[in-house]
Amino acid sequence: MVAVDRRLRQSLVSAALVVLWVTLLLVPSTLPAMSFAPQGAGGISVAAIANAEAQLVARIRQTRSVFQANGQGGASWASIDESLVLGGRDAEGNQLFRLSLDSVPGEPLDPVELEQRRALHASHAGYLQQFETFRIEDPLAAARNYSLLHLDDRQRLGRTTHRVAVIPRQFGRSAWILELDAATLYPLFSAEISAFGMVVSTLEVTSFAPTNAVGLGAVTWWTPTMSMARFRDANAAANSLGVLRPANLEGTQVPADYRLVEARAVRDDLRPESSLVLVYGDGLDSLFVVETYGAPPPPLPWSSPTDTSAPYAIFSYQDQNVSQYMFYVRGVRTLVIGRATHFELASLAESLLVQARG
Repeated sequence: MVAVDRRLRQSLVSAALVVLWVTLLLVPSTLPAMSFAPQGAGGISVAAIANAEAQLVARIRQTRSVFQANGQGGASWASIDESLVLGGRDAEGNQLFRLSLDSVPGEPLDPVELEQRRALHASHAGYLQQFETFRIEDPLAAARNYSLLHLDDRQRLGRTTHRVAVIPRQFGRSAWILELDAATLYPLFSAEISAFGMVVSTLEVTSFAPTNAVGLGAVTWWTPTMSMARFRDANAAANSLGVLRPANLEGTQVPADYRLVEARAVRDDLRPESSLVLVYGDGLDSLFVVETYGAPPPPLPWSSPTDTSAPYAIFSYQDQNVSQYMFYVRGVRTLVIGRATHFELASLAESLLVQARG
């Protein structure tokens, strides 16, 4: 893996300090939801960015870089080169896209290794595009929970861009630095900044070619690798799987600015498992509660599946900007994952465990 260019990191650190300073000014809940009027970039708003992304048809090459734990107590930058094709939205409003791995800079991979990496990347393509890329899922909620600040205008790939900061109104959320293509409002560059002012990921477009639907007639769009049905109600999704939920999200400690976006009923045809995936969002960011039925229990040294008196444990994992909490109760594995603060996600996991234990 390769490190992000040092000059790029330095410029992002400067922008991050601006974002952190402005965030401290915007956090008080008494401030009304607002967008700063961008100078020289009239018309930029959360809704305008979301609408432009929904209509864009383009072929794109990009470099995705993340600052991640290395498994040895440290962290480092890692990058991959990708190809992305965008085809607007389908009749149900879902984004049409195809995301594929081109190469892994800095790693000499033989053809077999590269194909293995591409297969692994393909299995995560949906998550990467839908949840690890800057996307506005709900313009109204995003405008309520975030503000836009125009920083300056620049040039990238020979195109004029508007550089803006997307600033959360709730402490503990990520901020973003974007370079929006002036013609399409598509981010030709984005950087995610943690609540503590650290740049944790970047996505840099290296080739940008808007086109039309006729030129994409032969493209095979991404589809889920497992059978999935979407619902607006969690109980309806659970009923479709024929399962009884161990915990009810109502009354648990879901972060106040997140609302249920959808419930997904997922079946794995290769394993005797099914999952209920609850997606919560604040308009821009998402957190997930995943209940998997039929999953094997974790290897706890002090308990067994038949020992109802044994204590329960919550396993936790934190990367630079993502936290995961997992527990297992009565044949159901529950996973909580998101970018909200460790305290908020831990509180949500604990409240779910209390309900599941009964």
